[in-house]
Amino acid sequence: MSGSVFLSNLDDFIAPSQACVNPLVSAKLESSADTGSSSANASGKDKRVTLSNDFSKTEFDEVAVQPNLIRTTVGTGGAKKVASVSLNDCLACSGCVTSAETMLIQEQSYEKLLYKLNPITLENTSIVVTISPNSKASIASFLGMNSVECFLRIAAALKSLGVTYVLDASSGGDVALVEAREEFMKRYSEGQKKEWLKPPTTTAISATSINKFQVHANTDDAAIGTPSLQSVAEDVGSPVLQTQLPVLSAHCPGWICYAEKSQPQALPYISTVKSAQQILGAVVKKLLHPSSEETFAKKEVYFVSIQPCFDKKLESSRLDFVHEGTGAEVDLVLSTTELWRLLEEQAGTVAATKRPKLSETITLEEGEEAIDPAGSASVLEYLMSLAPDAHEGVDLIEQLGRSFSAAGDAFVAATDSNSGSGGYAEYLFKYAAEKLYQVDLWNGPALQYKEGRNPDLAEIDINTVAPASTAPRKLKFARAYGFRNIQSILMKVRRGNCDIDFIEIMACPSGCNNGGGQVRQSQGAEGSSTEGLRETPSASRERVALVESVFHAHTVLRKPDDSPLVQYLYASERLGAPLSDAARALLHTRYHAVPKLDVIAPLAAKW
Repeated sequence: MSGSVFLSNLDDFIAPSQACVNPLVSAKLESSADTGSSSANASGKDKRVTLSNDFSKTEFDEVAVQPNLIRTTVGTGGAKKVASVSLNDCLACSGCVTSAETMLIQEQSYEKLLYKLNPITLENTSIVVTISPNSKASIASFLGMNSVECFLRIAAALKSLGVTYVLDASSGGDVALVEAREEFMKRYSEGQKKEWLKPPTTTAISATSINKFQVHANTDDAAIGTPSLQSVAEDVGSPVLQTQLPVLSAHCPGWICYAEKSQPQALPYISTVKSAQQILGAVVKKLLHPSSEETFAKKEVYFVSIQPCFDKKLESSRLDFVHEGTGAEVDLVLSTTELWRLLEEQAGTVAATKRPKLSETITLEEGEEAIDPAGSASVLEYLMSLAPDAHEGVDLIEQLGRSFSAAGDAFVAATDSNSGSGGYAEYLFKYAAEKLYQVDLWNGPALQYKEGRNPDLAEIDINTVAPASTAPRKLKFARAYGFRNIQSILMKVRRGNCDIDFIEIMACPSGCNNGGGQVRQSQGAEGSSTEGLRETPSASRERVALVESVFHAHTVLRKPDDSPLVQYLYASERLGAPLSDAARALLHTRYHAVPKLDVIAPLAAKW
């Protein structure tokens, strides 16, 4: 990347800027059971609130006693209050910024899917599962299978448990690309650079309603001069398209969470197009389900998404994706690892076995060894014992929701390179080059990006790819993966010296194929001595490279316009056209500048 200013204090780990809101505003122990154990507890000086995460348990001292904003339960012996932090609690505060992946999210687990799969529940519920291409590539690379066979055999396994439909998230990705390209072309032709300003503070009530906050002087004697927020509910209808350039991609929930809490000035630049996960959930629940055959239409739809990223759980719980009548667009999100655990359970858990190294070049830290996810041999045997699902699916819903070639031996995609994180930059750049300058990049070699200080920060300029004989053309795209690179490129946007038109942003270094929920080489059996062994950098790079190769193998090109789901959606009797009122209501969303803790509860702030 060009530029002479280098920041030395940027990192991919964003430390919490302040303590979590919820423990700081927990209530006093009021009952005698709560207060009778000791005078210290009664005085409130010894109370603690425990938050659980994937790696450890961190305790935060309670420093202020305010009205209880979360549900609490009495701990063992009544001497301790344990706070249960929900997804909405996590999204509602502005304390931590990117630690969502470390939260132990109890309401989003594969045990909940198994509960839904019991015969009694299935009498009134149809379960629809969509699998991310990154997730199937991760599992396929571990099992030594191609991704097509892996998907079809996993689909067969899920259906044997009672799942009604198994879809490919790439079908929703095609719709997202169509909306994103039209949004970009509109903003490119009409957009303008504006000042780096924070939008009004809001929170979501539903897909069409928000709370708008206004700051008022506090007249309370205990907090004179301290500002407070007062909210007013407002119906806002469909999301409004933005006009700012550059356009920042929006399909990474970790990046969106960071922007809303730490960089709200960036929100007007972010694309309003939903991610493939949310698009597919909305389409199934609001269009396909009501118009389907009688048996499916009479049952409640429970939509499950398998993703490489834990932050997708947080995305699905956003109130912006809750609709009157149909509820949440996505009911449950499982990581790739959780899908693996589910398959492992069904295969019959066996003792963890050593797996051959991916290559002779893998090296591990002293004391570690290359191990297999527990029971991979049994999982492979289990999947191979099942007849693969038919690639064309059982009916129209699976035909629309899958992305196979006509022969069923390959997946189809809009691009065949640089697409591990959705392919937004790659596809939109080729599309814009053709529409704006009549430059055909569809059938040429893979686009070559100019890398910056690391491979995750790179840009591509049309004047480099296809030099003009006349005046230089203006079309420059970039990708920024990892928070260090995100912070660097946002600094250029803030200073007004960014000449880039579109930036594909991902929170994870190396993008979605390296998501936090992907199966890793050191993934051991839960509770075993090998569980959680740390992957060395060289092993991590090799794993990601293997997943990338499996991801792009068995893939043929197909423009999103030829997708059956795209053609179905944009029929005149449904959405009509991209960016139409109906399309914006179903396929677009809005973002919120999250209220700050020192304004919500000034007396509870802990610094």
